[in-house]
Amino acid sequence: MTTRLFLALALVACGGDGEDKGPSDTATAGGTTTGTPTGGTAAVLPLDVSAVVSPTMGTVIHVTWSTDVESSGYVEFGIDGALDRATMPTAVGTSHSATLVGLPQSTEVSYRVVVDGESETATIATGTLTDAPTFTVEGTGNDRFLSLPLVRDDISTATILDPQGRVTWQHTDTRGLSVYRVHVKHDGSGIVYSATLVGGRPNEDSVFVHVNWDGEEQEVVPVPFLAHDFLELDDGSLVSLAHEWRDDVEGNKLVSLAPDGTLSDIWSAWTCFDPAIHESVDPAQGWTHANALDYDPIQDQFLVSIRNLTAITAIDRATGECSWILGGEAGDVAIDGPTFYHQHQFTRTEDSLIVFDNSGAPGLESRVLEYALDPVGKTADIQREIHADPPLLSFILGDVHRFDDGDTLIVWSVPSTIDRIAADDTRTWRIAAERGTVLGFTEALVDPVNPMLGVSR
Repeated sequence: MTTRLFLALALVACGGDGEDKGPSDTATAGGTTTGTPTGGTAAVLPLDVSAVVSPTMGTVIHVTWSTDVESSGYVEFGIDGALDRATMPTAVGTSHSATLVGLPQSTEVSYRVVVDGESETATIATGTLTDAPTFTVEGTGNDRFLSLPLVRDDISTATILDPQGRVTWQHTDTRGLSVYRVHVKHDGSGIVYSATLVGGRPNEDSVFVHVNWDGEEQEVVPVPFLAHDFLELDDGSLVSLAHEWRDDVEGNKLVSLAPDGTLSDIWSAWTCFDPAIHESVDPAQGWTHANALDYDPIQDQFLVSIRNLTAITAIDRATGECSWILGGEAGDVAIDGPTFYHQHQFTRTEDSLIVFDNSGAPGLESRVLEYALDPVGKTADIQREIHADPPLLSFILGDVHRFDDGDTLIVWSVPSTIDRIAADDTRTWRIAAERGTVLGFTEALVDPVNPMLGVSR
């Protein structure tokens, strides 16, 4: 969905030679440095640097250090001898810690701490994950981490894949509820997901679950009747699709859970649609069946896919009104070209809307439709169709992302396949899970260790 590239601190990770401490589950590094003092004062050095592999998540490493004056620092790290990744800066103080995530199993990791000066480079080996699945990988044209739930035999596992398609983190939910969306938290402390439906139907016992990088559930917040998708705003609020009923009609709304636990309704489908006029294309699944959500910070709008009305709408955050509606009987945007049916996730770029179209193509095939969208002039002109080769059908879920280099990432959820497609429609990368594994809504990150570097939902 919308690429949210935050211009964060430029943590440039540079290589360097240092004493090799050898792989182990605990490592230490000294505080030698060639840092240049500023203003005639000595550089602040990291002291007592130590690293340990998490005992509950073998691909997570915790690094600690101290400084003799209050300061902030970060850790440069990488594999194959590189130091090409960096954590978020620590809070100012004298005792510091940083967590390294997104690392493959059984791999030697190089790291060093940077304050004013830097520690020696040391190494430590990651452990393993229990029953981590493997993906079949074709090509090397991917540079993003992926955060998503894997669903198999009604068991949902929150998962993070590295750019090579390797599982680097996982947490299995044991509630027996459907998990469709996993987000890396904006503060970098772990992940949050929603456990929602039972048998595809609304559930009063749905919850938000916060999990730290060690895989420990830190907080479980009950919110009844959550639906398929949610997002985190910059202030830490969670905004989610939810179910509501009026006169025995099952519709949808948006709810907001503030960091202090306050729950409020912020929009209802009845604001923009009327069940007496806008009929469901699949009444067995309720009237609206809203199934995908995003937020456009530039326009300050929530974007909602409403499957059973064959529509995608933009909702002004301030007024709660629908600014435009694309598709379906209620649509006020003129479409020039093919339209979608039973659509799920989508991407809003500066001048286009890119939609995962589950069932609008002829035959048993899903596709991606890209429209040049003018929300002011209320027009949407088809620009591109992207198909899998050979064709793939995902009758539920599915999403699409557009990156700054023009590449498109497509998640064919039911066929258990993810493709990265170049602007010339060439497939540069594909991963596939074991058949029977459904891929949930996917978040593409520059690096989960520092979410502020960029994320696409």
